[in-house]
Amino acid sequence: MLTLGVVSDVHFGPEARFDGKLRKLTARSPELLEGVVGELRDRHRVDLLVNLGDCIEDESPAADAERYRACLQVLEQGGMERVHVAGNHDRIHLGDADLRQAWGMPAAGPLYRSFDRGGH
Repeated sequence: MLTLGVVSDVHFGPEARFDGKLRKLTARSPELLEGVVGELRDRHRVDLLVNLGDCIEDESPAADAERYRACLQVLEQGGMERVHVAGNHDRIHLGDADLRQAWGMPAAGPLYRSFDRGGH
């Protein structure tokens, strides 16, 4: 059996308010994701962690690059094998080359891939 863990739309970024009300907990995303990754590793013993994207709340090229790296570092802490998909927020200020580098993929080629794990 292959056990997948799936995370999506964690949106590392600044706190977001609208009409004086807190609308997004993006500033708390790192600590919340750490808890999720720990649960997936320790309780669910996940074989493959699938990141469906939108790791960041797009803000600026520099902030996005830093926050994207921070998100991937949290995902790496689990020690699980990982596969990533780029979300629309990830692609506002990060290009294909940035994402390939962050994911440890070859410098050229598509961002998508297919693979088998454990006969699946």
